[in-house]
Amino acid sequence: MNLSLRFDIRCLKSYTFGMFKIILLPLFFISFSSVACDGGMFKQNIYSISSNTLTEKQFREILVDFQKTFSPEVKKKHKADLLVYGQWASDSINAYAERDMNAWIITLYGGMARHKHLTQDGLKLILCHELGHHLGGAPKKGTNKWSSAEGQADYFSTMKCLRKWWKEETWEAPEVPASVKKECAHSYSKSLDQRLCQRMGLAGKSVARMFQDLHQEAPVDFETPDQLRVTITNTQHSEAQCRLDTFFQGALCPVSEDVDFIYANQTTGACHIALGDSRGVRPQCWFAP
Repeated sequence: MNLSLRFDIRCLKSYTFGMFKIILLPLFFISFSSVACDGGMFKQNIYSISSNTLTEKQFREILVDFQKTFSPEVKKKHKADLLVYGQWASDSINAYAERDMNAWIITLYGGMARHKHLTQDGLKLILCHELGHHLGGAPKKGTNKWSSAEGQADYFSTMKCLRKWWKEETWEAPEVPASVKKECAHSYSKSLDQRLCQRMGLAGKSVARMFQDLHQEAPVDFETPDQLRVTITNTQHSEAQCRLDTFFQGALCPVSEDVDFIYANQTTGACHIALGDSRGVRPQCWFAP
């Protein structure tokens, strides 16, 4: 693929009429199609030959489990069908959320799943991030009417999505940094909740390390939060450290995963300084409260 293209071919829709196939460009010719794409987890497609031990079978199983877990909620609350596509053969490192009428679409490429820093839990977080574009509430992107901002999708991915996905699962904890254990213990009194918080933090570290590697940024760590303080909310992609901070703050916020984010305001379902919260709030490296 020519990386100079200003759109990604995953956002193109083709329709066949007899012998003819018509390809529609959803973001540029709105009058011809209802399809809208969130723009992807990266600013452009990235290609890599790095790999981890994830197999195609595991990749497919994760996607099936994700769809099985969240399709009923999307159907019941939003009268939409959640469609999840896995392009295992592709080396593209990216993922997308799209909408086409009542179809809420998520596509994940094999190049991302095979990245050397991405764990299986990290892959699940990426799926949750894409679902966050559909369900994350405010703040939204300005590029379409429905997609939550990149930082908000990150916040949703741990605070609402992974918490729902993993709350009934047992977890064999690897080595967890002392700082992560300490922060999770401050937010939760029950050991089960603390371990879930730790697991979400490590998933976020996996994804942030992938961003760090691909963008050649400074190393990310729980103990070196991003010092940037924006005055206007950044709805696009942030630096890797800022994204790790957002994943972890979502894990630390004790508001129930059953309290949905909404588009009408930014406080419902969240931790927020306007509510007197100091922990689990969206980091100001992208969010201006």
